[in-house]
Amino acid sequence: MILDECSKNNYDNCNTLFPSMSCPANNQKIEACGACDALFDFTVSNIRLAKSVKTDRQNNPIKSEHKETICYTRDLNSFFINSNKENENTKKYGDRLPQMYIGAHNGVFRIFPARQAAVCDAYDNRKRPWYIAASSGPKDLIIILDISGSMS
Repeated sequence: MILDECSKNNYDNCNTLFPSMSCPANNQKIEACGACDALFDFTVSNIRLAKSVKTDRQNNPIKSEHKETICYTRDLNSFFINSNKENENTKKYGDRLPQMYIGAHNGVFRIFPARQAAVCDAYDNRKRPWYIAASSGPKDLIIILDISGSMS
């Protein structure tokens, strides 16, 4: 029950009006935004689900795996918000930078700042070059194990 509540209390990119929407980003045409070019909210992140993620009528995921991913990535909100406030470009140009996100292996994608999408289910992070490069191919890995007396 707690997992259901946690996953439903997130902002998805299709059905949600964010708490503090503003129009700081010009030249980004999104029809759903109306008069301004793009509605953003720098107080929260939001969720995008890949088309392969089965959802109910309110766009909430059905499987526990997806609900868990939404819930554990929710704690990144404070990191996103604080990083945005401390960023030099944000101080210089206002709430336009940076855009931060995490894409999970199961098609759950969390992005900051929250932003409406023109088309629901159109974004699958697993098909993006940045995700593919990080999740496949050989990696150079060094493991250092310190067994000296100071590590007892």
